[in-house]
Amino acid sequence: MRIMTIFAILILVTASTAQTLDLREANVTDVEFQELEGKVNFDVTLYHNDDGEEGYADYWQVESLNGTLLGRRILTHAHGTVEFTRSAVIPISIEEWVVVRGHDATHGFGGQLALVNMDTAEKIFVDQGSEPQNMSDYFENSTFSVVSTNRRSTSQSVPLATPLLLVAAVLVARKIRR
Repeated sequence: MRIMTIFAILILVTASTAQTLDLREANVTDVEFQELEGKVNFDVTLYHNDDGEEGYADYWQVESLNGTLLGRRILTHAHGTVEFTRSAVIPISIEEWVVVRGHDATHGFGGQLALVNMDTAEKIFVDQGSEPQNMSDYFENSTFSVVSTNRRSTSQSVPLATPLLLVAAVLVARKIRR
């Protein structure tokens, strides 16, 4: 019975995560970074449906808020429909905020991007839609759909509905045990 309860919870959490992201797009789900002398090592996690698709996630890039390209990590092959992390050292001077976007060979930019505060490691995950948007006015004009925020540099983006579904699954599991 416990195994079935755990299995049900995992299904609910996985389904919730998949439903919040358009997997045709190369979604950024996490960003970690380490400052090096005049450079930054970025670890970027993407989530994209690469199964059998010629339009695999082909790169991720780091930009300034106004869209200036600071660096890019080329991805040379499909990764399946799983979250995967790739790293790159980008020679940039530290800006307060940077934008990290995923790209796929068929659809281009789109899906979820990450705004990363290089001073505090705060991350804001934003659904940018199917067209890349200039993020320089993000903080003055919040017309973007915020998926989640994260002020710690060690945890991943979690859709806002996931905690609610998890609580519901636990309550259902307790009811089943009775």
